[in-house]
Order: sequence, then C-alpha cells, then structure tokens
Amino acid sequence: VGFSLQVIEIQKPGTEEAEGQIVAVDTVGAGVGDLVLIVVGGAARLALPHSAPVDATIVGVIDAVGVR
Repeated sequence: VGFSLQVIEIQKPGTEEAEGQIVAVDTVGAGVGDLVLIVVGGAARLALPHSAPVDATIVGVIDAVGVR
C-alpha cells in the first residue's frame, strides 16, 4: 500500500494569499481544501515508514488556528 501525492498551495503567513505550490506525499489522508502541516527537506523522508527520496510530506491536518 502506497501513499498518494497532493498538490499543496503554500499560503503567505497571516493571509489567504497563495505564495506557490508544492507536491507532497500525503501520509494522513488529507482532503481537498484541508489546511495541512508539511515537513520539507531531509525531515520529509523521516515521516514515512520506509525511507524514500521525497522532499515534502504532509504530517497533519490542522483543525483550527488561533492567535492569542
């Protein structure tokens, strides 16, 4: 069983504006429109059960964002 690839839209911090896109391995079953947490670089392969040559991995779905 493998993982799917998702096209992720990178948002500028504090805004809803798109900054770019990246393809990431989906390890959590994220859906279209979900706000997700990704890791990039060398840490991305550590999130997979078997080491693989990946550059970005989805590691969580964010339910809510709050600022105090």
